[in-house]
Amino acid sequence: MADDFRHFQCVDFTYDNTESIARRCITLFIRHASLLRPLGEGGKMRLAG
Repeated sequence: MADDFRHFQCVDFTYDNTESIARRCITLFIRHASLLRPLGEGGKMRLAG
């Protein structure tokens, strides 16, 4: 993971917030994907579980 973040100036901030950054990326991906093709009830249940 160190190689992935070596280009950033604020490495300490990035390491401390990696989980929240990943959660935000996943949330935005799902939101944008559902705009293209809305989730059915089965898809919503799979994401919730």
